[in-house]
Amino acid sequence: MDLYKTFKHNLYTNLVRIRYKKLLSKLKEKPGHEKIKVVFYVSENAKWGYQSLFELMLTSSIFEPKVVLYNNLEENTIFFTSQGINTEYAYIENKHISLKKFNPDIVFYEQPWEVPSINKPYKVSKFALCVYVPYGIANNPNALKNCSFFISTLWKNFIAHDCMIEPYSKIVQNAKEIFEVTGHPKLDVYNNYQEVQHTKQTIIYAPHFSVLKSMLGFSTFEWSGRFMLEFAKSHQEINWIFKPHPRLKKHFVDIGYMNTQEINSYFAEWEKIGKVYLNGNYFDLFKNSDGMITDCGSFLIEYFFTKKPLLHLISSHSAPHSRLNRIVSDNYYKIHNKTSLETYLNEIIIKKNDFMKTQRINECNKIFGTNFNSAKRIYDYLLGELSCK
Repeated sequence: MDLYKTFKHNLYTNLVRIRYKKLLSKLKEKPGHEKIKVVFYVSENAKWGYQSLFELMLTSSIFEPKVVLYNNLEENTIFFTSQGINTEYAYIENKHISLKKFNPDIVFYEQPWEVPSINKPYKVSKFALCVYVPYGIANNPNALKNCSFFISTLWKNFIAHDCMIEPYSKIVQNAKEIFEVTGHPKLDVYNNYQEVQHTKQTIIYAPHFSVLKSMLGFSTFEWSGRFMLEFAKSHQEINWIFKPHPRLKKHFVDIGYMNTQEINSYFAEWEKIGKVYLNGNYFDLFKNSDGMITDCGSFLIEYFFTKKPLLHLISSHSAPHSRLNRIVSDNYYKIHNKTSLETYLNEIIIKKNDFMKTQRINECNKIFGTNFNSAKRIYDYLLGELSCK
C-alpha cells in the first residue's frame, strides 16, 4: 500500500509539472491587452496574508485579481468589504463550485487544509498555475508532512527565508523548482515601521487551539488559560487584547475539552475586562501593542518586526517548530510553566524590564534586513516568468 501511494504521488506530481509547462507557454502567448486573471481562494479571513500583493495587483495593468470565498461566506464577505475588496463565491446552494468557472490563470491558495477535492491543486493545475504562500510563514515539520501532496502539486510556493528550503526538500520532490524565497507579504505592513508609544500599556494574549496531545501540541492552555485571565483581571491598568486562534473555540468543544457554555463563558469574561479580537488583518493591532503572550507558532515571526517583547509559552507536548521559528524564539522570553509565567509577567510586562530588546532588534535586522517588500518580489517574479517585463 505504501509503495502504491508513493507511485501514485510521484505520478501525479510529475503530471502537474507537465501541465504547468504547457500553461506557462500558453500564458506567454496571451495577447498584451488581456489581463492575467488571478484568483485568491479563501476560507478563513483570519489567515488572510495577501493584502499587500492584492493591492499591488489591483493597481496593475497586467493582473486582474479577485477574492473567491468557499467557506464562512457571510463573515468573510463582511471582512473583505471592510478592506474595500469585493468577493465572489465558489460555494453555492451547499455545493462547492470548480474554480474553472472564474477562468483563472493563476490561483493563490490561502491554506492547504480543508480544500474541497474539486479545487485541490492537482485538479486546478489543468487550467491554472497554482501558488501558495504559507499563512503561518514558517510551518513546522509535522504540518509539512501532512500537506506534502498539496505542496508537491503546486506550481510555486513562495517562502519567507532560505533556511526553510532544507526541511521542505525532505518531503517534496523538485523542491528547488517549486520554492522561491521572497519574504512574506504579511510582513510588508512593517515597511517604514515606527514604534508607537502609549500612555496605557496594550498587551495581547493569543492562545493556540492545539490543547492536549494533538498533532501540533503548541497549546499551554491547561496551565496558562485560566491563569492569564485572572492575571488580566488583577491588572486592569493594562489594555488587554484577547486574540485566540480562530479554531480555538470550535476545537475545544469538538474534542470535549470544554462544553459550549464553558468556552462562551471564558470568552465573555475577557470581553468584560478587555477586547476580544477574532478577525484577520491584525497587524495594526500588533503595531499598536506593547507586548504579546502566546503559544501560537505563526505569531512568533509575525510579531518579531514590532521589536516588542513576547512571552513564548512552550508546551511539553509541543511538536518541533520550524528552524526559523526556533531562531526567532531564541530572542523572546521562553515560558515553560505557570511559575515562570508569573515571574516574567511581573518583570517584563509590569516592571517593563525588556532586557532582550537590543538583542531582538539586532537579530531581526540580521535575519530579514531593514528594507523588504515581499509583494513586489512576488509580483516581479510572476512578471518575469510570464515574460511581461
